Amino acid sequence: MRRQKLFIGTCLVVALVAVSGWAQPLVRVTFNDGTAGDSSGNGHDGQLLGSAAVVADAERGQVMKVDASGMQVEGPLDMATSFTLSAWAKFDIPKASGRFLFGGPWQFRTDDEAGSGHVYVEIRYPGGTFKNKADTRTPDNPDGQLDGLWHHYALTLTDDGIFSLYFDGVEAPYRNPKEGWTAGHDFGGALGPLFFGTENESGGSAIQGYMDNIQVYNYAVPAEEIAGLFLEGGSTEQAASPVPSDGSSDVISDVALSWKPGEFAQTHTVYLSKNLDDVNDASAVALVAEHLDVNTLLPGSLDFGATYFWRVDEVNGAPDYSVFHGSIWSFEVEPYSIAIPGSAIQATASSESENGVSFAEKTVDGSGLEGDTHGVQLETMWFTATPDLDPWIQYEFDGVKKLDTMKVWNSNGLAESSIGWGVKAVDISTSVDGVNWRVLEDVNEFSRAPGTPAYDQFDVIAFHGIVAKYVRLNIKSNWGGVIRSYSLSEVQFFMIPTQARTPVPASGSVDVRPDTVITWREGRDADHHIVSIDADQNTLAEGSAISVTAMTNHIDLGSLDVELGETYYWRVDEVNDAEAVSLWTGPVWSFSTTEAVVVDDFESYSNLSPNRPFQTWLDGFGYSADEFFPVEYPGNGTGSGVGHDIWGPSSPYFDG
Repeated sequence: MRRQKLFIGTCLVVALVAVSGWAQPLVRVTFNDGTAGDSSGNGHDGQLLGSAAVVADAERGQVMKVDASGMQVEGPLDMATSFTLSAWAKFDIPKASGRFLFGGPWQFRTDDEAGSGHVYVEIRYPGGTFKNKADTRTPDNPDGQLDGLWHHYALTLTDDGIFSLYFDGVEAPYRNPKEGWTAGHDFGGALGPLFFGTENESGGSAIQGYMDNIQVYNYAVPAEEIAGLFLEGGSTEQAASPVPSDGSSDVISDVALSWKPGEFAQTHTVYLSKNLDDVNDASAVALVAEHLDVNTLLPGSLDFGATYFWRVDEVNGAPDYSVFHGSIWSFEVEPYSIAIPGSAIQATASSESENGVSFAEKTVDGSGLEGDTHGVQLETMWFTATPDLDPWIQYEFDGVKKLDTMKVWNSNGLAESSIGWGVKAVDISTSVDGVNWRVLEDVNEFSRAPGTPAYDQFDVIAFHGIVAKYVRLNIKSNWGGVIRSYSLSEVQFFMIPTQARTPVPASGSVDVRPDTVITWREGRDADHHIVSIDADQNTLAEGSAISVTAMTNHIDLGSLDVELGETYYWRVDEVNDAEAVSLWTGPVWSFSTTEAVVVDDFESYSNLSPNRPFQTWLDGFGYSADEFFPVEYPGNGTGSGVGHDIWGPSSPYFDG
């Protein structure tokens, strides 16, 4: 990436002082998790339009590829009279006329008019128009060419109606005198939709290239903070590429934090807290490591379901020990337990209502629920027949589960307060085999529902990790006490995830290399893992497949002798001999290996070190010492040759 070295040298101190106190953006889309989700916490997720897609970029990681498409942020956005739009962009086509980086009420586009060295800024809004060209030539880029290079762009509007464009952290001078836009820029408190990489929702006048780290602020970010945004998104001095990625959810509680270290960092200072202000202010309560000489950290077991904020400050070595304040990242820790989907539960009952709609399965299909609120429609509930002299309802899971809790919404019809079908006294029993049952202690009554559309006061029943495949509710009475008919609205079960899950590559993947490292999400409290694999699914089911024990949640297929062009079935069983249930059998996954693999892509070689072919494929000529290979290689004595480094830039054969 080309940089403005003068800017970094002269403005760095100001930017670093300012960065620790930055306001949080209104919208922040980094694409780090492979989506256009908003990691600012404000819920303004982006929507990819047309053929826009999140792809891998060698320089910046996950980015948005734009080609006759782009991204839309719907809004409404809390922007009254000023704003800042910030993004990184790389163009496949230089400054093509009418290619839009930002679109909406205003337009910010590249242009090929009047020669090189400018981008075109055009803002149109009822009551005002602003047009100008900004010079993007720099000492490192004297022609102002934008194609094939990542650059940072920021457009600001102040409350006074002054537009400014910043290119790689430095304000770009306008070709014409800078002027204010004195009318028509009051957005009335909210704005949207906004478009990125395109002019509108149809993908009109889209750039051809890539965008990354898109941010929107509802104020005009001052110049020193723009400098910080540039450093934050592209500086090699700052920590980058956090793991887990910024805005991640469902992160394991004993996560290992890691990052790409700054280019000159000697040590790292890490702040971590559930309080954003503590991290932003570098509070002592958020300090979890300093003088750290590796770019990984094990913070210990984190609170389930909590959101954590963290940052890494990079500290240079002698003589100045400069501190490069890091960006603030966030992630959400996995919940303690996860819902068992209704599709994995079979509900049966002692009887069902003769009305033909109030079946037992209605208690696990989510009908009648909006979030945690249940409605009053009778067809979304279960009712027994009238009378039912021995009422019960039973739930069978698709396998043995380690149960955490059960949520119960009682019967909630409009007549509930007067008739009282809802279950009152109840015994809850669990079983692994459907024969031997265990009664849950200290639970013998459900709360009465109000019979209103806003019913959200469900009961939460704790199972304390009981292992079961069946749960049975033996009903003793209802809240009315007169009619011998009984009813429930909804029941949800939550389990502690003990089985292996989320395989990588995903089940059913094709073209998997035989040297791929396969991984999976560990079951809770697993001590080690038994990995079984075979090309015959029946062999796997019979238990005679090849099995290996792994102490980590990954294994190299190369150690299992898988072959090209085959489909394999595999399973991970989680084991902990100290637990009451020592083995949790996992689901069966599959993948197909590729038909062939590329040994070497010869198109990647050139006449320049370190990419000369004879520096990889050693021949009889050898090669000379240089900055990449400090020790010369005299050749292998075979007399073979695939080139020679005497063909330097002065040779007539160079690059031929």
